Amino acid sequence: MSFVIELFEANLDKDDVKHLRPRQGARAVLKHGDDVVLIHNEAWNLYTLPGGGIEPGESPEDALRREVKEETGFAIKNIRLTLIVREHFRDSIWENHMFLCETDGPRAKPSLDQAEVDAGLKVIVVPVDRALELFSAHETDHLHAEEIMQRELLALMHSL
Repeated sequence: MSFVIELFEANLDKDDVKHLRPRQGARAVLKHGDDVVLIHNEAWNLYTLPGGGIEPGESPEDALRREVKEETGFAIKNIRLTLIVREHFRDSIWENHMFLCETDGPRAKPSLDQAEVDAGLKVIVVPVDRALELFSAHETDHLHAEEIMQRELLALMHSL
């Protein structure tokens, strides 16, 4: 069973965005031994969990496998849904399925698209306490950084 947590942009209420259709995503709290795998977006100076959008006709688990492989080069195993985070913004609603999983085998080369290459996406493997620190205290000027890293922190804390 998974929990659902709803987050709202400041001064926003559910009725303000009831006309919007949620965008679906899948993200991984990806264990690599005792460490976790994160993505650093150099252009935004932002840390995230690996993952991304769910394509039409794709299950959250299939999207997770695809996105993690594309972004990190890792195959995954022992996949368990732990949390769903719904984020409400004035212009969008995001519903991210958060999974706990483990790396499976050696790392291949990531297959980033041009936008990800341009953003400078880099895989980092860090101890859990460092990941908690990055999500709770890292400073950046990105517009939605606080909300994004709050989402990642909740997923990490809840999943472990």
